[in-house]
Amino acid sequence: MRRFTLYLLAALLLLCAGAPAQAQSKKETKLYEKTLKTRTAAAYGKFLKKFPESVYAAEISALRDTLLYISPVSADEAFDILTGLLPELRRDENQPQILKAIGYRDEGRDYVLGVCIAPLIVPSGSVRVYGSECVKGVWQPVFTADYERYHLNEMPDGLSFLLGQVELVKIGGQRWLHAAYRNVPVDGQVLEHVETLLEPLGSNAVSAVFYGKPLDGQKRRIEGQSPESLVAAELRSDEINYLLAAMTEDPSLVQIAQADALTDEAIAWWLDNNPKAATSASKLLFGQLPEECSIVEAFKKNRNKETSGKYTAALFDIRGYTVVCERNGAGEYSLVWCEPKCKDRSRDKYLNTIYFEKGATLCLYYYKGRTTFKYRINLANKSIVR
Repeated sequence: MRRFTLYLLAALLLLCAGAPAQAQSKKETKLYEKTLKTRTAAAYGKFLKKFPESVYAAEISALRDTLLYISPVSADEAFDILTGLLPELRRDENQPQILKAIGYRDEGRDYVLGVCIAPLIVPSGSVRVYGSECVKGVWQPVFTADYERYHLNEMPDGLSFLLGQVELVKIGGQRWLHAAYRNVPVDGQVLEHVETLLEPLGSNAVSAVFYGKPLDGQKRRIEGQSPESLVAAELRSDEINYLLAAMTEDPSLVQIAQADALTDEAIAWWLDNNPKAATSASKLLFGQLPEECSIVEAFKKNRNKETSGKYTAALFDIRGYTVVCERNGAGEYSLVWCEPKCKDRSRDKYLNTIYFEKGATLCLYYYKGRTTFKYRINLANKSIVR
């Protein structure tokens, strides 16, 4: 009797476990089977409205989304369609690709969209989206939408080019075209990598930038930072957080150490404020340096310091530049001198050494080929004599 009771209990448990699947009404299953045969957005919507909690709901929802929002057009097909309509957008194998295309479906209507950056085609300072809609199997004439190209620095003679592929993403219920491009000035000193979200068939755009120096002289990799990342994550929009995450996953973008970022800022400030230091300036502006700066760190480690009274100075190379750092009697650090690091010591101007001559006068001793010359900088009044 006890064994019979256990068998009965096990059978009841199995029936309970299968209850959700068996609980579907005949009406629900019948409508599900009819919906699969009908295969229209209206039929899918009708089923979901009538049975939103159904075990079939996820499947029906996916089928509806495919029908309404998943384009059957591949990136290559989208590119061929757009360039067939606009031959000037075709590839030039000797230049960066100017168009990245994608298929796009919205409420069951099919489009091809292409993101384009081309100085001879697109207005200066713009990112353009080209589009065409398929109506009764025929791709219609191309329409355009222009978005402002995002940048930190003006580049009147610079170059911008697209990277990677355009992709369709969904953030907080909103669909976006996600693209990336580089802004490269003529001198190539500071590069900008831009991640952008463009509203398909709309006018809104959200962008974030990563800027910095070419790493090891390669323009493919950038060592730098993003100003958007300085804002606390909880205060940033979902779109900006998405773009910053894309930057984090990009191996070509290397986050700079804060100490080096401070050094780069100090060097840039000195160069901007002393444009004629090596030619006609009679006075210099020294840039005060924070303790956290890597110039200060290098100064402290340098064993070849020169001292005169309350002044101590050191010469060394850092971040692609030759610098002279000074510490005064109050323990404050200043950037006294800065110039690009010499590339060819046998031919170019080369700052070989520094030494004090009289009191606060620091001598910068140069070689250029077989000749030598000096600059004299007074650390007290910041004057320079050549």
